[in-house]
Amino acid sequence: MKQLLYTGLAFLVALSIVPDLAIAQQKGNKMKKQMYSRNFDANSMETIEGEVAEVTIQTGNNNMGTPGVHIVVKTKETTIPVHLGPVWYMEQQEYSFEKGDKVTVYGSRITYDGAPAIIAVRVNRGDMLLQLRNRQGIPNWRGWRMGSGRIN
Repeated sequence: MKQLLYTGLAFLVALSIVPDLAIAQQKGNKMKKQMYSRNFDANSMETIEGEVAEVTIQTGNNNMGTPGVHIVVKTKETTIPVHLGPVWYMEQQEYSFEKGDKVTVYGSRITYDGAPAIIAVRVNRGDMLLQLRNRQGIPNWRGWRMGSGRIN
């Protein structure tokens, strides 16, 4: 009789936990999307032209928790970091960037860690066009399997 009572209690506890886990997972997925897109501002789109002064991989506190590729672009007026995309995605592209490359960047001007930056929508280098996001900031890698080069 005790075992039946314990089994019944365990079943009731499990039933009460399952909905909470599903809600927590939905909130986590929504929070990831909000964390990523919170900086992108479709109303602050601009185009800059300049030379790549530096190519870096940021491993710090980025929005998705994965290392990201960034270029620092030196224009006639200023030098500004440009956020491209996660390392795993950028490694699967045909194109890469090097110091001295002449580029045109179209993206959202944001403030990141108290300084201006751009989240790139697309980057041109000569005849090369690298499309990274749509105009709403949704990344092309959304739905890709990390490292697979294909959509889930």
